[in-house]
Amino acid sequence: MHPYLKTFSLTFVFAFVSGIVIIMTGCHRMNTVNRLTIAVSKGGPEDNYKTYGRWLQKFYPDIKWVDLSQMDTEKALNTLSKCSGLMLTGGPDINPGRYGQGGDIDQCIDVNDTRDNLEFALIDKAVKMNMPVLGICRGQQLINVYLGGTLVIDIHNYMPDIVRHKCEDKNNCFHDITIIQGTRLYSITRLTSAKVNSSHHQAVRFLAKSLTVSALAPDGIMEAIEWKDTTGKAPLMAVQWHPERLDTINPMSKTIAVDFINNAREFAKVVK
Repeated sequence: MHPYLKTFSLTFVFAFVSGIVIIMTGCHRMNTVNRLTIAVSKGGPEDNYKTYGRWLQKFYPDIKWVDLSQMDTEKALNTLSKCSGLMLTGGPDINPGRYGQGGDIDQCIDVNDTRDNLEFALIDKAVKMNMPVLGICRGQQLINVYLGGTLVIDIHNYMPDIVRHKCEDKNNCFHDITIIQGTRLYSITRLTSAKVNSSHHQAVRFLAKSLTVSALAPDGIMEAIEWKDTTGKAPLMAVQWHPERLDTINPMSKTIAVDFINNAREFAKVVK
């Protein structure tokens, strides 16, 4: 073979192989950038808990979510440190001893100290990492207690019977809320009122000093809370309703999911 042709052939092969490597590397980087990992405090193994992670995937199919509830605390915290957001999900009542009402534990349902211990450790780490946090139902109550607030032990016994916050058919139990202008919830929904679903017998009583209310039910129950002072803090939002059970076009579902995902994407850019 002529030396020139041999050199040309080797150059062509090198360029071809290099091109393949660049393309593959680019795809790998693209997947790394696009693939978010969200920590879910309890996302299984029961199918109803898997609804939370699947809800986020409806709005961002490339998202990966990991269930921390089946891990010991050390492993869960280590896993959380590799994620871009924490979602605290619904579930049983928090031990009232954590907010000074241990004598009322007989009014609670399915208190699980193991889950309490894990989730308080998770939110503590997430806040210290300045990671975006989303709380749903129990998740809202957990955030308030963690930050020093208290809960209504049983709405039916302690509140006027104006709003049905819990029904036998949890998928068909709705009530109105008023969204407070000037809050983050208002800024992402641009609504002053909405209708949400409801399935809880406890709620925020005294709000932690570092939080502010962003939505109220007609009976005064705090339906959404968030940071009072957001300076230097990653977004934190918590709602008492279940956005993961609402229709995906419902602004009380879609806007919350999209906002949380966007916050997680921003966090991922910072830490990487």
